Amino acid sequence: MFTVLRKFTIPLTLLLEIIILGKRYPLSIIVSVFAIILGAFIAAGSDLSFNLEGYTFVLLNDIFTAANGVYTKQKIDPKELGKYGVLFYNACFMVVPTVIISFSTGDFQQLAKRGLNIVMISRTLEKLQRVASEVEQATGQKVKVIQADFTKNSVYENIEKSLQGLDIGVLVNNVGMLHNPLPCRFLNGPDIDENLINCNIISTTKMTKIILKQMETRQKGLILNLSSGLGIFPCPLYTMYSASKRNDPKLSSF
Repeated sequence: MFTVLRKFTIPLTLLLEIIILGKRYPLSIIVSVFAIILGAFIAAGSDLSFNLEGYTFVLLNDIFTAANGVYTKQKIDPKELGKYGVLFYNACFMVVPTVIISFSTGDFQQLAKRGLNIVMISRTLEKLQRVASEVEQATGQKVKVIQADFTKNSVYENIEKSLQGLDIGVLVNNVGMLHNPLPCRFLNGPDIDENLINCNIISTTKMTKIILKQMETRQKGLILNLSSGLGIFPCPLYTMYSASKRNDPKLSSF
């Protein structure tokens, strides 16, 4: 039944595109969509279980997915971006709610719950302190914060000093920034090329070099480099970001 309800994203998207975007679809496409729904119902005919909460969340997911896709097409020309570009901007809309949910569900605190203390490094001290307090209260583990702007190459000396005496078992390189919040052509973007390279590329190399020294001495440790799907294929109007997120898997182990 979950599969059946997920299929409702298709007719919802079709309906919203007709209402909002003014598209007109031939009868053959409409019939095909409803044939897919009918086939899913037949396949799930033996599933007689009922879960109101589960069905509600699935249908809400269908609605938001359809609305998100149609809104993206309304604001950005999909012909110019291509299918991967549209997927990227769809994903961008989900960054904020995903982060909020990860904190509210406790996913972020899982490392602390396993008995590991945490060092958080970021630019905004107020946010660091707020999240650190939440993690400490939820897990009882210690959280150390280090304020650093990774667009500057001068921050690494202070970071290394602040980490002295700590045995870092896991390093997660996930800092990153966009060239411009809104899609734009290369020559129309702000002049922050050096900042983007420092933040998206240099930071991973520098932090790995700092932490790898002690890991090599102990002969154990984990370095996790978080890249982006946009590193696999170039994204229209975000070419610099795509290039800066290219991550060779061979560099993720030592």
